[in-house]
Amino acid sequence: MGRNAPWTAEELILALDLYFRLPATKSSEHEPRVVELSRILNRKPAAVYMKMRNFLRFEGQKDRKGLSRGAKLESAIWRGFAPDRALLRRTAKGIITRLKGESSPQEALL
Repeated sequence: MGRNAPWTAEELILALDLYFRLPATKSSEHEPRVVELSRILNRKPAAVYMKMRNFLRFEGQKDRKGLSRGAKLESAIWRGFAPDRALLRRTAKGIITRLKGESSPQEALL
């Protein structure tokens, strides 16, 4: 499992969706939903968790510092989806459905 390829927009959308549903400051790479997303994305759980922590820097709170390095695409995904979490959730569900090849999204973990 795991790859070092650049993150796609869809992968970042899924990471951001999980970030809002499971704050990175209150989870870890061992959290079941982080592990499940890593399996779906074929990435290491630590990479998914790190990407979630990268989103902390956009929160704008001095006491919540995320990882300072990150792709420009992370910023674009944040700007496009953070203000409208309902749109983010719908988009993430659609991506999961397509990736899993199912007719309806599973709510168990993601």
